Amino acid sequence: MLIDGFCFDSFMALMGASITEVEGLEVALVGSALGFGGMLQNMGGSILPPLGNMLSNNGLNLPFLLWASAGLFATLVMLSYKRQPPP
Repeated sequence: MLIDGFCFDSFMALMGASITEVEGLEVALVGSALGFGGMLQNMGGSILPPLGNMLSNNGLNLPFLLWASAGLFATLVMLSYKRQPPP
């Protein structure tokens, strides 16, 4: 539980900081940008558990492979964003 709390809090801090640091984002729209990011995060948390449970009929390890691959994909997407140097 402790490790999960540290990881989740770290992820939320990095997600919030990366969203608010988007170049060209006006101060008036920061709250909307954070809400949109949270909405995307919650969509994954709502869709992936039932999808994984449906896969358990085909094999008991398939849900875990789906969830691990989704986590790996999310990590790769986050790592693909690189800050561009100012022109």
